[in-house]
Amino acid sequence: MSREMMIKEILGNSNSPDHLKLNDRQKEFIRGCTGSQLLDHQFLNEKLSTLSVSDPETYRLQKMLKAAVTKEQTIELIRKLLIKAGTNVKQNGNDPFGDGDQSTLLGADLEPQRQVLRELFASGGDIEHHMRPASGLTSFAWNCIMGDTKAVEQTLKTTLLLRSKGQRQQKQKSLNELMEYRETSMRLPPLILTMALSKHKQLVNTYTTRNIADMDHVGVFRTLIKYGASPNSKDVTGKTVCHYGAGSWATEETLEMAKMAIKATRTCALFGHKVILNGLSKKEYNGMKGALGGYVAETERRIMYPVAGSIVEHELSLRPENIFIEITDDKKEKQICILDHCVDTATNLVDVPDRIGSISMHEVAMSQRDDVATFLCKHSSTCLDVAEGGGMSIRQMMVLPSFSKNKVYEVLKRHAWKQADKEKDIEYLRNGSCENCNRRAKDVAPAVFMQCSKCLAVDYCSKECQVSHWKDQHKHDCARLEKEGEVELGQPSTRGEDISWFREGVGKVVCNYAPPSGMKANEKFWIKVQSNGKDAQIMVYDRSRSCSFFVPPGQPGHRELVDRVSSQKIYTGTKSFFKAKFNKKGKCIVYPHTSTVRKW
Repeated sequence: MSREMMIKEILGNSNSPDHLKLNDRQKEFIRGCTGSQLLDHQFLNEKLSTLSVSDPETYRLQKMLKAAVTKEQTIELIRKLLIKAGTNVKQNGNDPFGDGDQSTLLGADLEPQRQVLRELFASGGDIEHHMRPASGLTSFAWNCIMGDTKAVEQTLKTTLLLRSKGQRQQKQKSLNELMEYRETSMRLPPLILTMALSKHKQLVNTYTTRNIADMDHVGVFRTLIKYGASPNSKDVTGKTVCHYGAGSWATEETLEMAKMAIKATRTCALFGHKVILNGLSKKEYNGMKGALGGYVAETERRIMYPVAGSIVEHELSLRPENIFIEITDDKKEKQICILDHCVDTATNLVDVPDRIGSISMHEVAMSQRDDVATFLCKHSSTCLDVAEGGGMSIRQMMVLPSFSKNKVYEVLKRHAWKQADKEKDIEYLRNGSCENCNRRAKDVAPAVFMQCSKCLAVDYCSKECQVSHWKDQHKHDCARLEKEGEVELGQPSTRGEDISWFREGVGKVVCNYAPPSGMKANEKFWIKVQSNGKDAQIMVYDRSRSCSFFVPPGQPGHRELVDRVSSQKIYTGTKSFFKAKFNKKGKCIVYPHTSTVRKW
């Protein structure tokens, strides 16, 4: 794609109500970019961000923050910037152990406010100022920052022991207060603080006497999770450990920590709830009651603290399958496994957006971290469809021609295909059955099912069933079913009015309304149909592109194909594949019900 076309695409998209709007300074910058700069998504994103602030007062505060020397100065400047970004700082002050104000900033008109939060996150706020002598950080926070697992666990054990014996004094923090206390103006709980500083060990070494080789941030993180630290806690910008640990600056350590948090989040909503044990080989433990504790990352088990007077009083590490809660249903009490209880309500940390509507995949896609993209895709089936604050999802980005040059494109494409195959299998398992013996696809491997190649309307679980049903019934219905599924396309156009979005960055479209090379009349083949909406012409072509033409709006078949294309989630409603043929009169016949996703 030429430089001029890329500029046209970016500026054209900026005028769409579903896309991030660009101000005049940003548009002027885009027009002055070289072709290589337009393809460098990280460079482009950073430059556009710096040009997005339209409020002079906000710009002045940001400049002052970069030059601030003392902690007191940074605290006051960040407070003012947060207010500018629509943050309720009073609510945050009244919630020292919680997430505070997590109001979202969605819509193109709030882009300046969103940019304030972006820059605070990117700069780390005033973390370093709080690490200087007499900073005010708690001793527990310092142990987390230094990666001192032994000291962290000792503090947690002591607090837990004091709490269990009822010896807590007025100044003694509870276990929850200890692990959830927000530090710095960024309001970082120890879990996020540990992850964030694990990426800056040299900085930690600068302000402490601890050697880098002795820092065990992964061990600290693992310990915090075990004692019940909230794995889905957020900072002042709405960022979770997934944003901090699985973003563009991820490391092997932070990815390991993020993996722990993702798994712990699945049942963390029940932390502290009353639970009961069942299904254990030690039958004397079955029926024991207690409180659900944290997550043991090494074994993927959960802690349970038995109630006083139980046959054991020490903590137990148990498989979630053996931990149940008691609920009342239809006035009857019943037990349900915590995994089953949380299956519909559990949060997938990968898909949790921050206050500007972004998940870590948005940042990863723009920074071309294909290794991190692989990690995120492994832990989420829906991360491609979460739209950021400006309305753009990763799947929508993927269909832009320029995005195909991004390093993460192949990773995301494979993930999208797996999603499509899984959804196709689910649909087939739900509705598919053998036309002859009525065996359900869910009882037979879907891959062994075969389709009548003529009518494309019936399925069989085996060759024997297909032959038997042909003799008994299908030979009388096949021609009729084929006819019922056909749509004859209307008068084609051999010239596109605006075909730049069809080209996918390569080649020139050559139009030819005829069967593919080597195909006979009534011989079926696969076509790809690309659509830009009901009011635009569609493009039809086969794999060899020896068959290639356009169908204008209003022509027979246009509406049917656009409707089917629009329903294809994997391609965000822009394209789909269909079975087709040319009859003896030279007319193209398409079978809309065969709409699917394929690999050419």
